[in-house]
Amino acid sequence: MRGATARYVNEKTRECQYCHRHGIAFAIRADLDAAVRATIEAIPHEAWRLVVRGHDTFLLAETVHAPGQGGKRSEASLPAFRLVVVRRTGQLDLFRDPIEYYPIIAGS
Repeated sequence: MRGATARYVNEKTRECQYCHRHGIAFAIRADLDAAVRATIEAIPHEAWRLVVRGHDTFLLAETVHAPGQGGKRSEASLPAFRLVVVRRTGQLDLFRDPIEYYPIIAGS
């Protein structure tokens, strides 16, 4: 199952629970909320791998993240899932961070 960011934000708990319970593999692009950003910032420097595919170059790292740790009972029962992060350096812009993260929550 694949899903966009809005689906992760609005229905993440229910879909992650359903997929986990039924053994369905899934990958959902995660929002860069405070919890996801903190998880990404905790990834050690040596965990990032350089990936080169033709003219495309980026860094890739994996860690674990437990989505929905907002204190709700249904969310608290979620296990930690894989968090795969693609890190790209974009063009310098006065009002933006030049480093862009693309986090993906994955489970099987």
